[in-house]
This record gives sequence, structure tokens and C-alpha cells, in this order.
Amino acid sequence: MVWKNLLKELKKRLHGANILLCLLASLTILYSLWQIQSSTASTTQNIEIEFRVLDRKTDLFNRFVYYVFFEKTIWELESSTLLNFGYKYIGLGSLSKFDFSVNTNIFNKTALSLGVVGKIKLHKLIAQNTACDLVCQTLKITQEARKYTVQTYLSASCKNFVFLLKVFAPQSNCEDVFALSFGLVLGGTDKFSRELYEQIRQLGLTHLVAVSGFQVILVISFLEFLALKVRLPRRIRLILAILGVILLIMLAGPQPPILRSFLSVFLSLSILIFLGRKLDSLRALIYSGLILLWVNPFYLASVSFQLSFLASFGLILGSRQTNTETSVGWIKNFRELVVSCLATFLTTLPVVLLISGKVTMLALVTNILILPFIPVISLLNVAGLVPVLGQIPLAIAIIMQSMVITLVQELSNLPLTNWLTIEQNQITWQFLVLYYSFLLILAFWWKKQAINQQPQKDDSIPK
Repeated sequence: MVWKNLLKELKKRLHGANILLCLLASLTILYSLWQIQSSTASTTQNIEIEFRVLDRKTDLFNRFVYYVFFEKTIWELESSTLLNFGYKYIGLGSLSKFDFSVNTNIFNKTALSLGVVGKIKLHKLIAQNTACDLVCQTLKITQEARKYTVQTYLSASCKNFVFLLKVFAPQSNCEDVFALSFGLVLGGTDKFSRELYEQIRQLGLTHLVAVSGFQVILVISFLEFLALKVRLPRRIRLILAILGVILLIMLAGPQPPILRSFLSVFLSLSILIFLGRKLDSLRALIYSGLILLWVNPFYLASVSFQLSFLASFGLILGSRQTNTETSVGWIKNFRELVVSCLATFLTTLPVVLLISGKVTMLALVTNILILPFIPVISLLNVAGLVPVLGQIPLAIAIIMQSMVITLVQELSNLPLTNWLTIEQNQITWQFLVLYYSFLLILAFWWKKQAINQQPQKDDSIPK
């Protein structure tokens, strides 16, 4: 019966628009694979380069590494000279372009898949444009905002409310609580201690503090709430949402999950506002993924892009709308939470196994226990950025975060965590086809059950 319904559903959905979309998706994937296979490393010695500094970080050897804009692309630059954010420079350097060959290390492949073309080694600085134009001023303001965010969370965790940690999380250090605040708002796992990061990764919770679409939804929801309070028109609300997400992208960096989520929301809102039609969430997800791959084909090899796309795909597959009057509110919400966690776990499982080689089934339990509190904690941290008044929500956030960290530490030390661990280092494409086909059939059955559970309307004529 299920197979007959499945075939009937396939016939119903195989119309011109869907066939065209499938064909476009196939061509885009083939184009991305061709670009990855045909990418070759190249080195250019001692040429004059004109670049603009976009960002700066410190490597393992405490050296400054810059991200610069050169020839309409982003490069990683090494320089012994201190460079300033936003400014333009002219110098002599050597260019080393990345590729996906066997000899290329995993760090260079990851950088290429995230949009960094290669490395520049600056030999000599010739000139600097001392005038700070509009782009330069915007980058400097963004950097100051990021610095303010770090200082606010670090002071709250390790100075103002450190006494709360001694009460609620005596085994944790304040830097980890700060790292959780920073990760929930701007994304990133690099500020965690190695021990806590391994525990978070072991329990399948890295997606909570990774740059993702959650931050985009958080920003848009907050701005939409404010815009509705002052009764702004729809188009102004759309512009406000776009500006808010652009600011988030500048603060957190142009990571694939943020860009994909932004495109999905932008397409959905634009079609709703200008055409008066609703865009299906699955179509919005596919369109946003295709646009990103045409802009940068190497995103196909990006783990963050893969996990973001598959997690969103899992949420769409696992969601179903039920109108049963017998459902109790909190039971229904809990059921949807469990199904959402299970769906995202199953859709991202192959990628997680390929990355780390193992995953624990306890990740389902930890996500169900912790996920309901993450939106509340995130909003408290965002409110904590308000000068003076933000100290109150920050204190509440630190209490909740310390309890979350304690829970992670206790669960990771359970023997059950190791017993429920799945290990797999090699996954074939045949297995992936069968695996995701099974998930699609399971999702179809799940949604069909939801339709059957809906109460039937009584069309009979009353006496």
C-alpha cells in the first residue's frame, strides 16, 4: 500500500516545474564537481599586488594572518608588517593558489571550499592608501562591534558574574562560558577549551555554536518584532531584515550556512511581499543552495555547507502539520522536537561519520534536553549587548549556560556514551543513494500519516 501511494505521489509531483528544477540541480552539481576536479594549484612569484585588508587572526605560532581582497577574490596573506583593517595597500608578493589534489592539505582544501582562493606571501610593502573610504570605515566599525561583543561577554563571564559559576558550575572555567555566549550569537568553536570542545563534539552539539541559519532567524525575528511594534510597511521590514543580516554576515564572516539561510529567507519574503505567493520551504532551500553553488562551486566540498543544507532538509522532511483536537499542547511540541532532532541527526549522520569517523547515539538525547533552552539563552545574550541594562539578561544567561555546560560534562563522562558510539570511516556513493532514498520514503510515510490523522469534514446536510 505504501509503495502504491509512493508511486502515485511521484506521478503527481513529476510535472514540468519539478523536472526542470531537478535538471537544474543536477547540472549545478555536475558543474561544481567539474570545477573541483579541474582546479589546479599555481604559484606566481614577485608580482605587484594591490589589496584591501578584510580581517585578521592569529595562527598557532602567534603570527598575524590576514584575509584580503585582491582581484575580486579573497586571499589569505602572511605579513611581518602590521596591517590595518579596511585600508588598501600595494606591495610585492608571491601567490599560491589552492586546489583539491591529493597533495593539498586539509586546511587549504577547507579554506578553498569556504571561498579563500589561496595564499599571498608579502615580501615588501610599497605604499598604503592613508585615506579611509566608506568601505574602510564600514569594516572598522564592524571590527569595533566584534571587539565590543567579545569584551562584553568576557567581562560578564570572568569578572562581573564569575561568582555565579562557582555556585552553578564549579567544574567549569569562565572562558568556556564566554565561548558559549560568543558561539551562540556570532558562531564559532575556536574559543572553547580543548576538553569542552571534545565533549561538545562527542555529544553532537557543535551545531549549536557553529555559524548557522539559527543566527539569521534570530536577527530577522528580532527585527520583525520591532518593526511590527512601530507598524512599518512590509517592504521597509524586508529592507530592515536584509540590512540586519548583512551586519551579521560582516560580524560572523560570510560562512555558507549564514549565506544559505539568508538567501532562503530573502527569497521567501520577497516572493510573499512582491508577488503575494508563498514559496515552499523545500524549494527555497534548493534555490538558495543552487545560487551559492553558482557563485562558488567549491561550496559543494564545504562541510559547513553540507551540514547546513542537510540539517535544513531534515527539518523539512520531519515536519508535519496536524490538526488533531486530542493532542495536548506540550506533548505535541515535545513530539515535534523529538522528530526534528531525529530527522536532522539522520540526514547529517553520513557527513558526521566522514568527518570524525564516529558518532554517539546519545546525541539524540542531548539535543532533546538542551535544544529547547538555546533560543532563550541566545536572546538573553543578544539583549546583554545593550549597555548597562544588558547586565540583567547576561546574568540569567550565564546561570543557564553554566548549567548547560555542567550537563554536557556529566553526560560525556557516562560509560553509556562510549557504548552507543557508531564508527565508520568509509561510505560509498551507493550506500548514500540507498540511505537517502530510504529517508525520503520514511518522510513520505510520516507526512501521509499526518494527513490521515486530520479530522474529516462532515459535508452532509444537517437535518
